[in-house]
Amino acid sequence: MIPLVQPTSSGLLQALEDLDKGIVSHTNWLKMLHRALICDDEKADEKDIQPNAHCNCNFGQWYYSGKHPELDEMEIFAEIGRQHQAMHDNAREILLKSDREEPIVFEDYDSFISLAIDFKLEIRKLQQQIIDQVCVVDHLTGAWNRQSMTSRLTQEYERVVRSGNSCSICMLDIDHFKQVNDTHGHAGGDQVLKGIIDRCVKELRAYDSIFRYGGEEFLLCLPDINPAAAHPLIERLRITIEESPFELNNGNSVKVTASFGIAHITPEKTLEDVIVEADHALLYAKSQGRNCICTWNT
Repeated sequence: MIPLVQPTSSGLLQALEDLDKGIVSHTNWLKMLHRALICDDEKADEKDIQPNAHCNCNFGQWYYSGKHPELDEMEIFAEIGRQHQAMHDNAREILLKSDREEPIVFEDYDSFISLAIDFKLEIRKLQQQIIDQVCVVDHLTGAWNRQSMTSRLTQEYERVVRSGNSCSICMLDIDHFKQVNDTHGHAGGDQVLKGIIDRCVKELRAYDSIFRYGGEEFLLCLPDINPAAAHPLIERLRITIEESPFELNNGNSVKVTASFGIAHITPEKTLEDVIVEADHALLYAKSQGRNCICTWNT
């Protein structure tokens, strides 16, 4: 199931940078650990033989800080935490053996170095996932972008053709958005765009998708629902947008409305045709005074 929206890119890009720093820190830690094991005049860091060593290293302090909500729900991030702890636990056993002047057998070292390598590889895998995600997400709002829209709608179209299920799309346009920018500046306009996404997430179903179509326009993909059934769903969203003021960072609030155009994906039409129909329905809604919903009937 594709979520409605994704975390905004700013948080993900910061996480990408932090993970790079984590790899550098990890490499330096490995270097110091090997020095302690090999060089007679080097001592192991006392923190590395503590049971909570994985929490106190530079990476661990960042990992357990709770400052990266964009990553906390990702399974690979949890796996990295497990690998990181296992690596430190293994290192502690090796260092304690060294302190007791006990032999460190090949199996001990091989197990440790495998964990250390896997830990780094898993971080690189997470970074690649972040890069892939950033490439398909609108940086400002967290909605999916036009590039991902084509792929997602193609999947839905193929499902409609294959199964005969319904799927509707809806174009959403914020009414008089230029006035918002002119009155409250582009920063205020950006907050309204983000607020629209918040309201969509609140009112739409978990398996619907939201795409930034351009400017103040968004496209909603509504699987398993025909236009007649989609209308009350979109009506709830329209009312929520109209009745809930948007609070701005400068202390002001602004009320906006939105217009909507609904169209139906069917095997007889191309996706391009369906998007054009939704856009025509949206234009008709605007011609009727805005703040309303129109459905394209064929």
